[in-house]
Amino acid sequence: MQVVYWNGPEGEAAKASAALKGWPEGGDVAAHTKGGARRWKETLETKGRLGSDDKAYAVDSLTMPDINPYGAWFRPGAFDFFSDGTRAAVSNWSGDVWVVSGIDEKLEKLTWQRVATGIYNPLGLKIVKDQIYVLGRDQITRLVDLNGDGEIDFYENFNNDSEVTWNFHEFAFDLQTDKDGNFYYAKGGPVRNGG
Repeated sequence: MQVVYWNGPEGEAAKASAALKGWPEGGDVAAHTKGGARRWKETLETKGRLGSDDKAYAVDSLTMPDINPYGAWFRPGAFDFFSDGTRAAVSNWSGDVWVVSGIDEKLEKLTWQRVATGIYNPLGLKIVKDQIYVLGRDQITRLVDLNGDGEIDFYENFNNDSEVTWNFHEFAFDLQTDKDGNFYYAKGGPVRNGG
């Protein structure tokens, strides 16, 4: 069985119908699972701030791209670093995942790239073997770049065993792993009416 869904301007319906003529017979979808062109081509630059090192520790700040072409409200939910130590993935509560590069000893040029969106309140994120796993309110999603262009093409349901109810306070927080590769996170529970 094949199901095809299209959504767009009415004037482009014929173009969408013509594109279906190349769809493989018999359900062979391999040709359509290689990843597509980038949707978010813009990269944004910010400059970080180095913390003072005259105390026991310094806190450096990575300045976020609050003004961006997508109107994305940048309320960070989680972050983790890639193995090279110069890049990190950052999720925001609105549903985006961004990759920031240029994390070095000066923080002069941070480059931000939106790589995924549409995740349900992503408040946990873990990078395992340079693979991004993001914890939304509904599931752990593995983000897969099928064609190596730096943008996520496939949002794989890694685990959705957690129940989701109507309660606003039922957030899922902080994705971690142990030495055996097990994933852990905290899940908020319903709050009694009235608090």
